[in-house]
Amino acid sequence: MEQFKAYLEYSVRTLIVYAGIAALLLGVGILVWQISQYLQYAVWKPLPLMSIMPESVRYWVQYPSSWIGLSRILREVFEFVPASLVSVLVGIMLVGRRKKLDALKSKYSTEKEEVEIDI
Repeated sequence: MEQFKAYLEYSVRTLIVYAGIAALLLGVGILVWQISQYLQYAVWKPLPLMSIMPESVRYWVQYPSSWIGLSRILREVFEFVPASLVSVLVGIMLVGRRKKLDALKSKYSTEKEEVEIDI
């Protein structure tokens, strides 16, 4: 049972690291796309964090019915902060969990017993 828990924790942390790699690649990809658009058309196409927010969050931030001060602060932040920066930072944070993953890997991996089968 202890080995199963260690394996489960290792699997979840592995998925977190892969998600971090995906986020990191997404952020770099967004930046590469922006640079290529600038080199082609000589116009920088901003991609703020607001543009990748879910529709319900965008609607609340733009047309709040309550917490109006908070929505105004979030609108300023979401319209100013680039999506590529957030994606790269999230990716770095998640990939940084790899040290913990390596420690768990050694905890999970044990010597397999060889079983002889008589034929």
